[in-house]
Amino acid sequence: MIWCVPPPTCSSCDAPLQAGARFCTDCGTPTGAAPRSTARPEELMGATGDRAARLVECESCGAGNAESRPLCARCGAPLRDEVPGGDALPPTTGEVPLTHARSESPPVILSLVILAGLITAGVLLALVTSRVTTPDTLDVPAGVVLQSASASTALQDHPASRAIDGDPTTAWTEAQAGPGTQEWIEVTTAEPVRVARLLLWNGDQGDEVAFAENGRAAAVRIEAADRQFRVRLRDVIGPQAIDLPEPVRTDRIRIVVEEALPGARYTDLAISEIVVEAAPE
Repeated sequence: MIWCVPPPTCSSCDAPLQAGARFCTDCGTPTGAAPRSTARPEELMGATGDRAARLVECESCGAGNAESRPLCARCGAPLRDEVPGGDALPPTTGEVPLTHARSESPPVILSLVILAGLITAGVLLALVTSRVTTPDTLDVPAGVVLQSASASTALQDHPASRAIDGDPTTAWTEAQAGPGTQEWIEVTTAEPVRVARLLLWNGDQGDEVAFAENGRAAAVRIEAADRQFRVRLRDVIGPQAIDLPEPVRTDRIRIVVEEALPGARYTDLAISEIVVEAAPE
């Protein structure tokens, strides 16, 4: 005996369904997603009493679809840009594959995406090319004359000015509770200079005990004019040089702590000395 399996039909209008179809090509109902319609047969007919017979070929998968359908029954791709009369698109039972999405992008959105990419690329370039090296000498060079120093917070006997006094055995120490992340110290010059390099003595370098007991910066963000450079510092006694990718003209340099190493005894973070070196004019 041979059993004949009837072809699947739409749960709403009983129209035959194409193999693999996600929507009925006659009425647009998602296959297996909506309850059976209670409409009378004549309500599902066209003006001539026949079901819509004219089909529109999907540009994405080639399936035939009823002319009135907004989405392809097989792949769900749009069959036209608008729905006549403002009708809402029928709900889908799953995601439309990305390969069937339209590739056109509005010019304004595309321009903004490109602009954002260029800005991001410029920032990333600054992050990558900022590097830390060891200076040729451990002595504190003269550098650019710094006019003042200020900080987000400071212990009473460890003000920001101690980081520009030419003595690496004295230190600025922040006073905020916690490891010191997002704390900052800022130095200024009498007039704008082309900043090319910073020398930084990380932590409290009064002696080896003070260095170990107090917190140190693990990564900092250097803000100079409209540029920002993120740098990972070394956890060492002595100076470390931060070379900027290119000189930046400014009279104000801020160092913001982004990551910190807690001290063995204190959580307060310290920076002992900052020297600014300028490029020739």
